[in-house]
Amino acid sequence: MTPATIPGYTRIVARRFPSENDPMKAPLVLTLFLAAACAGPTDPEPNGAPPLLERLPRALSGAEVTAIGASNRFAFDLLGRATAAEPGKNVFLSPLSVSMALGMVMNGARGETRDAMAATLGFGTTSQADINEGYRSLIALLASLDPQVQFTIANSIWTRRGYPILASFLADARQFFDAEAQSLDFGSPAALDAINNWVSQKTKGKIPKILSSISSDEVLFAVNAIYFKGLWRTQFKKGETAPASFQRAVGGSQTVPFMHRQDDLPYFRGPDFEMTELWYGAGAHAMTVILPKEGTTGASLASRLSAADFATAAAGFHSSKIDLFFPKITFDYKRSLGQDLIALGMDPAFSDRADLTGIANDGLVITRVEHKTFVAIDEEGTEAAAATAVGVGRTSQPQVVTIRVDRPFLVAIRERLSGTILFLGLVNEIPSS
Repeated sequence: MTPATIPGYTRIVARRFPSENDPMKAPLVLTLFLAAACAGPTDPEPNGAPPLLERLPRALSGAEVTAIGASNRFAFDLLGRATAAEPGKNVFLSPLSVSMALGMVMNGARGETRDAMAATLGFGTTSQADINEGYRSLIALLASLDPQVQFTIANSIWTRRGYPILASFLADARQFFDAEAQSLDFGSPAALDAINNWVSQKTKGKIPKILSSISSDEVLFAVNAIYFKGLWRTQFKKGETAPASFQRAVGGSQTVPFMHRQDDLPYFRGPDFEMTELWYGAGAHAMTVILPKEGTTGASLASRLSAADFATAAAGFHSSKIDLFFPKITFDYKRSLGQDLIALGMDPAFSDRADLTGIANDGLVITRVEHKTFVAIDEEGTEAAAATAVGVGRTSQPQVVTIRVDRPFLVAIRERLSGTILFLGLVNEIPSS
C-alpha cells in the first residue's frame, strides 16, 4: 500500500527517525522528553490501553519549573555542540543525565566556578538552594508518573579511600540527589569494576561500562544513570514493516526496515521542519520526531533549534491524520563532553582557576565528563539508557500528512506532562543490526 493513495492522511516518511506516532521527512531529531502537560491533541484510546494521563498528579513547583527549563535549554545547547563536532555521525544524548551528574559536583563549586557551571547548565543566576530543590523534587516526580513505563534515575558518588572529602558535600548529594556514596581503593582494578557494575545494573546492562581507567590524580566520580523502557500506546503492526531507502547525511542511501502506522497523531508544521509525536503507556511519555524540510540538513537544524522553538512547536500540535513511515533503529553512543562544556562556558571548572573547595580543601578540578547512551526503537516501543561520569581530580483531516523519515532527523524522548527532555539526538544513518 502506498501512502499517497490514502485520502485524508498526512504522510510522514522518516528516512531519518520516527516521532511519537509518525516519522517525518528531512533530518530527524529524536528526543525523549519528560514534558509538562501541554495543550494539544490527544492520542486516540487504543483498545486495551490504560487510562490516558492528561495532567500531572500535582502542580509543578517553581523550583521544578526552573530545573526543567534549565535542563531543556542545556539539551539543545549540548546537541548543537556535539553534532557540529561529529558531522555525519549519529548523536544521542541524555541532557538530564549530564545535568544531574554535574549538578552533584556543582554543590562543591564556589565563586566563578559555580556561576559558570550554573550558567552552562541553563540555570542562570538561580540560587544553589533552588537548584538543589528542583533536582530533588523532579527526581521523585519523574520516577512515579506512569506505571506502564519503566523509568529510573540513580545517582552515586565514588571517592578515593583516604582522601578527605567534606562530609557536607556527601550530605548534599544524599539529600538532593538520593545519591549513594562509596569509598574505594582507586589503585585497585576492583574500584573500576565496582563503578562500571553499578552503571550496568542501573541501566539493565545497556551501558556495561562508563570508565576504562582511573588516573592517579582523580579522587572522586559523580555518576548518574537513567533507564527508560516504554511500549507504544498504539503499537506498529509487524506485518507492515518493510525495507525502504534511508538517505544518509553522508555516503548515499541505505536500505533498512521501515515501520508503518496510520493514525490520528499530534502534528506541527513550521517553516523548516515538521514534527509529530508517539505516546507510550498511559501517555505521559512521548517520542517526538522532528523532520527537517527537504533541503535542510539535520545538522543545520540542530545547530539553531532552541528549547523555546521546541516548546512553541509542541504547543502548536494539532491532531492530524498521519501516514507514518519510521525506521527501526538500535545504536549506542559515547562522547567525552569536556570540550563541549568548556565551549558552552564551563571553562573555569576544568582549569587551574577551578574552585571546588566545597568538595575538599585541596586544589581540585573537573578532569573529564564521560557520557554514554543506548537506544532501540521497534514496533513494540523504545528502550533507552544513559550514564554520565564526572571525574574530579587534583589540579594539574484534514489532508493526510505523509511523514517519511527517510533522511537525517532529530528525535527526542520526553515526559509530556512536565515538559522534561530525557533524551535528544540526531540520526544521520541507520546502523546495521
